[in-house]
Amino acid sequence: MSIFCCPICGGPLERGPSAYSCPAGHSFDLAREGYVHLLPANRMHSKMPGDDKGMAAARWAFLSKDYYAPLRDALCSIALANTGPAPSVLDTGCGEGYYTSGVYQALRRAGRSVTLAGTDISKAILRRAAKREKDAEFAVASSYHLPVADGSVDLLLNCFSPLAIEEFHRVLRPGGVLVNFDANWYAYLFDEERQQAYRRDRINTRLAGVEDHEAYAESDVMESISRGLPMGRLRRPQWDVDTLNALGFSAVRADTTVSRRLWNPEEQVNYASTPGFLICAVK
Repeated sequence: MSIFCCPICGGPLERGPSAYSCPAGHSFDLAREGYVHLLPANRMHSKMPGDDKGMAAARWAFLSKDYYAPLRDALCSIALANTGPAPSVLDTGCGEGYYTSGVYQALRRAGRSVTLAGTDISKAILRRAAKREKDAEFAVASSYHLPVADGSVDLLLNCFSPLAIEEFHRVLRPGGVLVNFDANWYAYLFDEERQQAYRRDRINTRLAGVEDHEAYAESDVMESISRGLPMGRLRRPQWDVDTLNALGFSAVRADTTVSRRLWNPEEQVNYASTPGFLICAVK
């Protein structure tokens, strides 16, 4: 049986050779690459949501160089420490499957009988995820309306992706673990003190003789988009911790020093004012 459930009626989905189907007769074709489209048309805000082919290719090329291997390995360690012999694992906003595949392979090497699925709103990027890890399931779906049954997930991973905390709480089993990695990437747009720190980062990249990761052609576009997003205005990770506690999560932990261990020296110069944070919480 699949981790996924029918986005129309909520019934369980079973994967066949060419399609997923539920007992009510709803059917969803498997794409040639191995993913399934479970995002209803009335929840799509554009014809091609998420990363396009070019962005997907760029992410694949970058992550395939293992720049973020330390984060992948940290997620693998957390997964091994927080799952039993037959865990159900969901990676929301999984992108091209770099972390998804890493966690899956680590659990398999440890002898776990793991069921793992990834979701993203981009078809282009899921084509690559399904290619990277053929034994996992992948579906086009929104993190805010996951096609996953209540209380069915043991471990939920969410890295650099929308934080749909209430939906994550819904799909996790009692005792299930949420792992979230993120950073206050655009907080400088809304806070003068952080803007000054961001400017110092740009100066320090020049002084250190390293590439400025913020000096790219689309930076103005990304800033314009981020000004319309509410998360950038929040004081994170304190907001995350407070919200998780308010929803009933327990053992909420926020590691704000994780960037020192995960990022290389060039990244640490670039992102000194926007350090990453790793949050773990138990439902």
